Amino acid sequence: NKMHKSIFKPPTAPSTSEDKTSALKAFEEKYSPLPWQDYFDSCEDVPITGTQNTYRVYRAGTQGPVVVMMHGGGHTGLSWSLVAKDMKHECQLFCFDFRGHGDTKTDNDSDLSVTTLCEDSIQLINTVFGAVTPPPQILLVGHSMGGGIAVRVANAQRVKNVVAVVVIDVVEGTALSALPVMVGVINRRPSSFPSLENAVKWSISTGTVKNLESARISIPSQLVWNENTSKYQWRTNLLASEPYWAGWYNDLSNLFLSSRCARLLVLAGTDRLDKGLTIGQMQGKFQLVVLPTCGHCVQEDDPRGTSEALLAFINRNQFGKVLVFPKPPTAVVPTVVTS
Repeated sequence: NKMHKSIFKPPTAPSTSEDKTSALKAFEEKYSPLPWQDYFDSCEDVPITGTQNTYRVYRAGTQGPVVVMMHGGGHTGLSWSLVAKDMKHECQLFCFDFRGHGDTKTDNDSDLSVTTLCEDSIQLINTVFGAVTPPPQILLVGHSMGGGIAVRVANAQRVKNVVAVVVIDVVEGTALSALPVMVGVINRRPSSFPSLENAVKWSISTGTVKNLESARISIPSQLVWNENTSKYQWRTNLLASEPYWAGWYNDLSNLFLSSRCARLLVLAGTDRLDKGLTIGQMQGKFQLVVLPTCGHCVQEDDPRGTSEALLAFINRNQFGKVLVFPKPPTAVVPTVVTS
């Protein structure tokens, strides 16, 4: 009917050059990139002695336990931006770009094997925190691919004082069963964008990221400018990393459940639990938090829920707290027992 048509009629294009300029300005303001300085205290490029590798690290907070955050495949350390801002009053956030991602530079950016990524992570953490005395308590937090790396780094026991491992929205069974469809998912993404604003809009319109603020800080860091095409293209060639995908997730449930530290699993839905983790959850072997309104990018879609879950886990386990036993009141004279 006429009313139905009027409600859903597409907006008319701007009629004058002034209108077009105004519309473009509004578009750019809505989807424009945000600076890392709004979320982190510092941005460093950390070289690893004896290698050609330099890792981009974003840090926030000056007190409390160290929370090392490992991003998913194709993402960067900036995917943790909003969570870092929420947590930095209680923790020291350490968010880095894996090799082949973001602004990290290595001698072989295409080697995204689980062994290499674990070795990179151990070397980086030990370079920054290995000589600190007393050694800080370290929590390893990983999303998707990063979850697989975090669990293995914890199990390697080559980083001092790892007190907890947190895995965000990755479960071995469901991850491995989803790998066959991942090629199609990646192929359906645009291979390039005329502007960073267009890329941010694409991520929101497709639901890749559901939080506009997070998309404005994380998506631009995943793209690089191509001089030949005069377009932005993806920094990480995820299709080329396909041979490594299974390695990120194989035996993940068993390794997570056998980690010799506190364990937290954050999921976007309980349907993602596989058999091993379902049994482990029933036995109370780890804490489970479900944030049901999220897509796969849990920490971006619901940064407040993610940070609250992490802080509650930290406080529950009293990480970063100095335990002081109460002293008797000064007026109380202790009784000396002689017999």
